[in-house]
Amino acid sequence: MNASGGIFDGADDITITNRHILVTGCRIQLIDKILPIPGGREFVELLQERTSKRSVYVTGIPYVRALCCTFMRTTNVELDLWPVLARVQGPGVYGFPVLKERLEQAMLPEHFGRSLADGIWDYAANWNRPHYRPNADHINSEVFFEAKDGYVGLAPTGAKAGDTLCILQGCSHPMLLRTVDDHEIVVGPCFVLGLMDGEAKAIIERGDSKIEVFELH
Repeated sequence: MNASGGIFDGADDITITNRHILVTGCRIQLIDKILPIPGGREFVELLQERTSKRSVYVTGIPYVRALCCTFMRTTNVELDLWPVLARVQGPGVYGFPVLKERLEQAMLPEHFGRSLADGIWDYAANWNRPHYRPNADHINSEVFFEAKDGYVGLAPTGAKAGDTLCILQGCSHPMLLRTVDDHEIVVGPCFVLGLMDGEAKAIIERGDSKIEVFELH
């Protein structure tokens, strides 16, 4: 993964002084909501609530698939959703009809046909384990966030609503910055499906963001 890959070719080199760092980057969206990373039934309830309000993610994939990929810290948008579906329709689990429908709609044909027991076992074995981070195991992602215009992600504790999701030159992951007076401070790296592999270049090209120089303290 390389969030800044190919975006800032030709930009000035990063400047480091004893007071600040000047680095080229672009702003993507402001953070709107911060939530603790849920587990167990809370995780299923969050999926139900969010998917009942939105069906498609900003990248065009089903929203429920984007949420599942985010919590599994994977950019593999063909992730098998059967373990989640099995958890939702497991014995004694009721009250998630919208989520069940969304999951069934988002399932890939090759993932149908597995037994309910297999799905529940996979869920119990792997889903939302604190250290199960296939593509971002070095990021201390401890909170879930939603940006104002649709992106969702995982960020370090300390992230707040109003922080800015940015792509910075030389950074392999999107970064959260916080504006303080006339400069920015670094909140930390984050995992954001749809911004992990240079996709911000298209955002700039269509005029939804612009390249600028950030003064980091």
